[in-house]
Amino acid sequence: MATIKGRVVDYDNDIPLPDVDVLGLAKDGTVFVTAKTDSEGLYNITDTGFDDPFAKIEFDKEGYATQTMRPASANNVDVPLPKAKTLGVVVVAVRNNKTKALLFAALGALAIWLYIKYGKSILK
Repeated sequence: MATIKGRVVDYDNDIPLPDVDVLGLAKDGTVFVTAKTDSEGLYNITDTGFDDPFAKIEFDKEGYATQTMRPASANNVDVPLPKAKTLGVVVVAVRNNKTKALLFAALGALAIWLYIKYGKSILK
């Protein structure tokens, strides 16, 4: 049984982040263990699922970009969470809806293409 522990901090200022959801994820994305960081940003989770070489740990807090790491990389380290950008919020909102995800991806690709093709003339 593997024990993973560490601390989650704000990327910009290293302030500990409390109440971060810490999820153990199997290869297929199934959650096999959950925890929350304490007031000092510390987490400690133990589960046999971490023995799987494809297991991951996900760190999730509203207002911050979700961070996913391999258990060995997340053990005994500070995990920095950057503030979420608008695109990150959209991705989280559509992650379980493939139709919306494809629509947002297509719109994003169109926006990039328009900027590359016409960006300089539009910005003048």
